[in-house]
Amino acid sequence: MRLLVFGSGLIGPAAVYIGPKAPQVTRVTLCDRDAEQLAAAGARLAGKSGVEKLHLEQMGLANLGTAARPECETPLPPQQTNSE
Repeated sequence: MRLLVFGSGLIGPAAVYIGPKAPQVTRVTLCDRDAEQLAAAGARLAGKSGVEKLHLEQMGLANLGTAARPECETPLPPQQTNSE
């Protein structure tokens, strides 16, 4: 299983820290549009267990439709709208 985490502020790195410990997780990609914040998160995670599964990628949520798909084992489903 591959994980794609958006946001390298407070919560994203916590998810990235926990994710690689699961044996079924083969890759964790941490994404952020802010290169400095992404680099800082990478530095905080360096030396942690499972860091060899970690990949950093500078991108924002606007790139989700195109950039996230290669990271996924299966394609993302079409987005559904809420028609209430």
